[in-house]
Amino acid sequence: MSRETGQDSTVQKDRTQSAWRKWGPLAGALVFAALVLGWEYREFLLPLILSPASLLFACLAMHFLMHRGHGGRRGGHRAAEKQENDGESADGAGGPS
Repeated sequence: MSRETGQDSTVQKDRTQSAWRKWGPLAGALVFAALVLGWEYREFLLPLILSPASLLFACLAMHFLMHRGHGGRRGGHRAAEKQENDGESADGAGGPS
């Protein structure tokens, strides 16, 4: 391993630590505020969270968000159809032309 590679990783580690020092307290304060507000309004929030409508909304949201999958923009129904069509035209057995 060269010295340059070691120095680059040290610089990257310093940047990461600096970012945590900068944004960590803000993130902690936001989490604490969310917990306090959730505790104060629990009588209102608990039925809302456990309602069947919220379960339906969560399923729909997951459906739309999970179409991207692990591959980023390559996922989804249209990408799979396009890939199948590209495969047929590449081997010459694509059908009547």
